[in-house]
Amino acid sequence: MEGKVLFGIFTMLAASFPLSLAAIGAAIGQGNVIAKGLEGMARNPEASGDIRTNMILGVVLIEALVLYVLLISLLLLFANPVYTRIFG
Repeated sequence: MEGKVLFGIFTMLAASFPLSLAAIGAAIGQGNVIAKGLEGMARNPEASGDIRTNMILGVVLIEALVLYVLLISLLLLFANPVYTRIFG
């Protein structure tokens, strides 16, 4: 195979693998946050407003980490600085 094709294949793998791991980890983390938040609301209904606010904040921060990985993956795919160094 040509060098450009191999580089493209490895770049796609390098971009997709961390994104899939981040999505799986975020899904597990968000599920845990929501489950614990609902459990806390069921145990203490008076504090449900504060628990809900903190739960939403936690889910947003978890999702932000996935968006950072998505940004890095898109940079690897479409604006790869190594490509110009190797292939000119």
